[in-house]
Amino acid sequence: MLCTDLDREDLLCDFTHCWKRIRFRIGEGPLAVAYRCAVERPLDLPDSDSWKNLNGYRTFVSLAYYLQVALGDEPIFLPRRRIGELLGRSHTQVMRYCTHTVEEGYQQLVNEHSLVGRKAAEYRFDLTQLQLPRLRSDTSLSDSETFHHDALQGR
Repeated sequence: MLCTDLDREDLLCDFTHCWKRIRFRIGEGPLAVAYRCAVERPLDLPDSDSWKNLNGYRTFVSLAYYLQVALGDEPIFLPRRRIGELLGRSHTQVMRYCTHTVEEGYQQLVNEHSLVGRKAAEYRFDLTQLQLPRLRSDTSLSDSETFHHDALQGR
């Protein structure tokens, strides 16, 4: 069937069907979106977390949180080298962050990383442990922020 053979209803149905499946903008994957959210709206960590005042760690926890929110029930991949580059930390430090978040109960390890397939470790972040920070009433979201905020809220 040629595109010209499609009627208006077919085009509308095809478009809306595809539109609902778009979660990220072209060139932006879930990791980039989660990192931007983590930097713009870092989570407040509980006092019981001894690393709560470490900026890199706080950004990492926020990134993992937003990544889980964006991906729903799917396990999240935490590629240590790529995250290290984003945070300006070594992949070894990111590994320590991963271990500490598991110890703190924020997330659980689903699958270890694989050197053979060069596959990142998979985790599941427990979204009940922390909450999204509230926006101040005097804060307005830009178009980009609205897109990401709505994506994270499942809209």
